[in-house]
Amino acid sequence: MGRRAVILLLLLSLAGACLLLNGSLNLAPDEAYYWYWSRHPDWSYYDHPPMIALVIALGTALGGGGEWGVRLGGLLAVATAILITILMARSLAPQEKDVPWDLMVIFSVVPAFWIGAVLQTPDTPLFLFWAAALYSMSRIARGGAAGWWYAWGCALGLGLLSKYTMILMVPCTALYILSSPDRRFWLVRREPYLSIVLALLIFSPVLAWNCSHHWVSFAFQLGRGFAPQGKPVISKLLDFLGGQAAILTPGLFVAFVIYSAAALRRMDETLRFLLCHSWPVIGFFVLTTIRGETAEANWPAPAYVAGMALASIVYRRHFALRKSHRFFICASVAAALAATAVIQLHGHRPFLPLNPENDPLKQVHSWKSLGQLVAEVADAYPSDKGYFIVADKGTTAAEAVFYSGRRYEGMDFFVPERYLFLHDLETLRGRNAVIVAHTDTSPGLARYGPYFETLRLAGRYRHEYRGKEIPELSAAIIVGEGYRGNWSPAGAIDRP
Repeated sequence: MGRRAVILLLLLSLAGACLLLNGSLNLAPDEAYYWYWSRHPDWSYYDHPPMIALVIALGTALGGGGEWGVRLGGLLAVATAILITILMARSLAPQEKDVPWDLMVIFSVVPAFWIGAVLQTPDTPLFLFWAAALYSMSRIARGGAAGWWYAWGCALGLGLLSKYTMILMVPCTALYILSSPDRRFWLVRREPYLSIVLALLIFSPVLAWNCSHHWVSFAFQLGRGFAPQGKPVISKLLDFLGGQAAILTPGLFVAFVIYSAAALRRMDETLRFLLCHSWPVIGFFVLTTIRGETAEANWPAPAYVAGMALASIVYRRHFALRKSHRFFICASVAAALAATAVIQLHGHRPFLPLNPENDPLKQVHSWKSLGQLVAEVADAYPSDKGYFIVADKGTTAAEAVFYSGRRYEGMDFFVPERYLFLHDLETLRGRNAVIVAHTDTSPGLARYGPYFETLRLAGRYRHEYRGKEIPELSAAIIVGEGYRGNWSPAGAIDRP
């Protein structure tokens, strides 16, 4: 069997594994939260722009309302992004026939990319539109028509509707144009500036929403990135580098660094393009890590769309004939493939000797039992006016709504700004609520007392994983009878 046939078989196997995981794992808490957004379309949300809600709405329209449908749109987005990235590499280095096949393997085995085909977050559509913007700019880098600037602007605007990180595409592209003697003429052409206007027009609903809500979403995201943290800088930087090695796998991260350094010594137009669209993103998050909290591992992930193409092109041009480099790359890919296979098998049937409380997969199990319990409690305490769901974590409220199988509303009273998309709250007045309280029972009862006529303890939810209760995800189940109608998300953004 030839090399390319093996790669295609590998791709099909990993795609099949992702499809099985998509239908077998419970929704992760954040996924359930974004699914809840898809039931309440809005121009934007407190946490992120609206694209992930639109992707999930598309997936459920095509694939049904279960887990598989929720994840279908993301799977299609990731597959399309990989195809676009391969086209970008072919546009930049048409003579390097092996690079597209390298990228197929890398994107299949690197956690930063295949996990996006399973767990739905705003990074999933961001990956797609970042790749689309890179492809459009690659055509410009190769001397393509000026109209590609407008394709770049559309991708930029759609990426901004996905995640604010997309704005980093602008300084990356500006750095490339400024550093390229052959492309600097674009600085005096109208197309780059009109493409920015086009992107802002596409992004304008989010701007309008933020303007009418005191810029609450921008303030939240900037606060996350630049809020001071007392941890030593060296420790934060080590954590950051460890996160990057984890999402790429250590060997491929080291290869990316080595071949980036080699690209600096062998600079040409293609390598300049890829360096300018990868390392500035990483540098930005190094800066935020130094100034504030440690950047989460997935935040710089867009850098590796160009970064993996860069590593592959440099390897094929300059190092593929060296035995030491071939051995290192083959070993790194094999290790990444082995890690991917182990993680996916563990996802299907947990077997790794991890303490259940430390296993990240605890987040994607047992939520069906919460939904069943919520439905049983609502049936045990019937209300003529109906029910809604309250939790002291918005993600838990969303899990309870999804797995109850009922079209309840769900919310966290104590983070009201997350629910600015709920508008007709007067209909909830007088209803009962199933309250899922992760706090101790007595404080939980006291916190909710002002909102209901009466409260009663109705049971306890045990979040179980691998036969063990996970206390941090378990909760008391309380029935709040006769909601007073004295809660509103709109008041949250007017607080000093």
